[in-house]
Amino acid sequence: MSNDLRIEDYAIVIPTHNPPIKLLIELLKSLLKNGVLNIYVVDSSINSIDMKVKNELLLNNQENISFAKRIHIIRVDNYGVAYSINRGVREAIKNGAKVITIMDDDTILRDFDPFSILSFFSKNVRRDKDLLILTNESTYVASKNLNREPKAWVEPGMTFHSGLFERIQFREDFIMDQIDIEFSFKIRKNGGKLILYPGNVLTYLPIGREIERNINHLPTFRIYTLTRNTFLVAMEFKSVKYMILGFFEIIFWAMKSVISGEKIRTVLNCIFHGFIDAISNNTGITLYLQKISNNRFSFNK
Repeated sequence: MSNDLRIEDYAIVIPTHNPPIKLLIELLKSLLKNGVLNIYVVDSSINSIDMKVKNELLLNNQENISFAKRIHIIRVDNYGVAYSINRGVREAIKNGAKVITIMDDDTILRDFDPFSILSFFSKNVRRDKDLLILTNESTYVASKNLNREPKAWVEPGMTFHSGLFERIQFREDFIMDQIDIEFSFKIRKNGGKLILYPGNVLTYLPIGREIERNINHLPTFRIYTLTRNTFLVAMEFKSVKYMILGFFEIIFWAMKSVISGEKIRTVLNCIFHGFIDAISNNTGITLYLQKISNNRFSFNK
């Protein structure tokens, strides 16, 4: 494989909804200082983050003014994380991006070198098949010690070529939860590999530690989407093992929610409706999801 990728061919897509603005700004500054030329922030927040980002970055600093031109903020209605990712990736590809990395709005960069990443990508990744994963050193070492390829990925750092995205997108009717798992499974089902990049590239804050967020437990609408989408993935890829593992994950988060004050009946109702909607293939932004999320999502695209 030839090393023909330039930094101009690289883009970062960051889906966000009411983000921890301090962490997002730090991420943007780090990406810019490391040479990334194209960053797409897909914002489905209730109030636009556009002015907050510009005010933080500009501050009458000529270097930051130049930096700010590399950031493209795309305002969208809230149709879910998968929709935001797909929208950002399509916009990046339309503007010439060939390699795209997905990051969360609270991703923390470590030894992030986009030039080395593109060089590794050129030499090791099949453009229409494989997924490159940027992660931290401990995860990389642990995977190598196990001597086996990851079967799925659930964190930021997914990196892929536009040629792969033309064949496989993130499933928008999942809205949120399990979208990265389903994306990973589709890649492997179509003959692709999940390749870990060797290095301590990025990390993320533990659940419940994010600034300005309180997610020691999942809100009830997330219990619903987690249940529905877990069983949908298990049925789509005919994986009894994943269904069993997913069941225990659902129970874990249900217990955390109850301990944090949610009513047991409410949590059980979310699990029940999630299961019923999975087996009846009732996906997307359902009336039940709107009800338990206090009309968080938009209906019509």
